[in-house]
Amino acid sequence: EVSALRLHAARKVIAKKYRPYYVNAPVIMLSMVETAGVGEYGRITVMGHVSRPGSVPLAGARGMKLSAAIQGAGGFSKSAKKSDVRVTRTDNYGRKVQTSVDFDAIGRGGSASADIQLFNGDVVYVPERVF
Repeated sequence: EVSALRLHAARKVIAKKYRPYYVNAPVIMLSMVETAGVGEYGRITVMGHVSRPGSVPLAGARGMKLSAAIQGAGGFSKSAKKSDVRVTRTDNYGRKVQTSVDFDAIGRGGSASADIQLFNGDVVYVPERVF
């Protein structure tokens, strides 16, 4: 069964299974149905004060920008504290590393470097603004 595999792995399994029946290697075309917010390249979890908290599928192997992940979760809610968005990832040693990002600096300050790159397994938390 290939339902639990990523696309490239599913192609290999199918090609290997049917190789004896073809003179030339078959061209295998697959369609992917995303389930539970997991894409071919993984997912980012966006929690807290966004319109649709949950999983956002990664569009590519190189990850995605923080702004794209927030958009994928429907954008900020009205009560979001954009100046203290927290990104947590697991480093190569299994430790959780948290970074605070001033999302307002991306647009207001023109600071493109504040729009950090996210990767599979990263967790974004948007806290509530205190009025």
